[in-house]
Amino acid sequence: MSKRSRTTAQNLEQRFDAGDDVSDYFDFSKATRPGRKESRKATPKSAPKFGARVYPLGGKLLVKQTILRGTPPEYVIDEQKERHVSDGDDKAIAKAIRDAVSGKL
Repeated sequence: MSKRSRTTAQNLEQRFDAGDDVSDYFDFSKATRPGRKESRKATPKSAPKFGARVYPLGGKLLVKQTILRGTPPEYVIDEQKERHVSDGDDKAIAKAIRDAVSGKL
């Protein structure tokens, strides 16, 4: 049984060119791609998360902004953040809900 020769850049390249699996010689867990920006941006833990609740009031709808709070976390009504819209105006309803979930109501 022959002793295995020491791995060098040259014989590693020869093994790779021959089609041998050389992945055992590399630690891919720390690999990066040069020139590429980090794709995931960390969201600060203090960034509030908003939601919306819609209540029917006769011929109108009341859209209230909610915010995630508490332990366990739950959406609670964000006081004074509400908008009345006509129940037949889909565009106004959509805008009010979009504004509520983005925290701009």
